[in-house]
Amino acid sequence: MGKFQAPPEEAPMKPTRTPRRQFIIEAIDQMTLISVDYDRHHVIVAPHIYGVDDQGEEMLHGWVVPDPLGRWTTEILSEARIVQPINQRFAGPHIGYSKSNSRFAEIFAAL
Repeated sequence: MGKFQAPPEEAPMKPTRTPRRQFIIEAIDQMTLISVDYDRHHVIVAPHIYGVDDQGEEMLHGWVVPDPLGRWTTEILSEARIVQPINQRFAGPHIGYSKSNSRFAEIFAAL
């Protein structure tokens, strides 16, 4: 009989979703607002697209609420101090929304 050889150890799998990535994906799926805090400003976004650009920077594209004039924004999440969900839903994609956005090299979630 030959010697018993244990199978080679498998490298631990990298998690495909970090906690922040998971809640942002869930916020888009459930149409829940997200609060993004920076050192000098704060924005509340109805998230429409979440992914990375060609440099690997996490970005969140969405409609700013409440904003009397209304506007689209693309937030660079690595620059944010705090990114968190808000327990408030929005109705759906805002007028003028397009799922194709050339700023994103990879999209993790979109409405």
